[in-house]
Amino acid sequence: MTKYMEAGVREYWIIDPDKKMLIVHRFEEEDYLPLVHDLSGSMPVAISGGELIIDLDEIREIIEEGEEL
Repeated sequence: MTKYMEAGVREYWIIDPDKKMLIVHRFEEEDYLPLVHDLSGSMPVAISGGELIIDLDEIREIIEEGEEL
């Protein structure tokens, strides 16, 4: 995580397919805490000013389809 911060990454998303969770690190925020969200609904990408919105339901469906294989 430190390497990403040092490299200037402003926002870093991790999807845990087993737990079906999204963890968002927003390094621009002072004393940030990771945001943990289930894979439902949608989530705006902060560094896009909220203009880019990710459909978490679609990601969950892709994960679930992969589990059925």
